[in-house]
Amino acid sequence: MDILIYMSTKLSKWGNSLAFRISSSVVSKLNLSLGDVMMLNIKGNSIVLSPKVSLKHATKLIPMKELVKGFKGKKQKDYWGLPMGKEVW
Repeated sequence: MDILIYMSTKLSKWGNSLAFRISSSVVSKLNLSLGDVMMLNIKGNSIVLSPKVSLKHATKLIPMKELVKGFKGKKQKDYWGLPMGKEVW
């Protein structure tokens, strides 16, 4: 069950932009760190801010064997295209 955290925050000036602070309880709950990339979406009259999906925030990693299980294609030799420019082949 998700735990809801309600908080209010005030917009502040940050250079030529506006910013707001995120409480340490929210940072901890979402496992955020300084420099993490966040996604900002506008839904109606609301701002939805969420961490950009990364391995750090992934909830379940799927092993490669499971991802390719049942793959019936044939193996192909890597094809890098025709020579271009002054490459030596």
